[in-house]
Amino acid sequence: MTRSVSPEFVREVVVSRIAEIGGFDRSIINDSACLDRELSVKSIIFVEFQVAIEEDLDIELDPLEMIDLNRLDLIIAYVYGLVAAKCGELPPENLAAEKGRS
Repeated sequence: MTRSVSPEFVREVVVSRIAEIGGFDRSIINDSACLDRELSVKSIIFVEFQVAIEEDLDIELDPLEMIDLNRLDLIIAYVYGLVAAKCGELPPENLAAEKGRS
């Protein structure tokens, strides 16, 4: 991926994929939803979700980081940071700040 990317675009990809793969109505998916609580995502759905995002955005996600983040807004920020870094829009050392962690 070499084009510019917005947080809104990344959010749309993430929300679309979790809705599609998990069979969720998009109306129940909000930024504060936790994959393990509100959405009750099972492990196989989680793996499919992660792989789909990796393929859609041409990035590699750390599965342990994804599990640790758990909340949708934090996952979106993490994914956005990786995509932005790949596009040269965000230095890799700023990833922790971008995903809301120090």
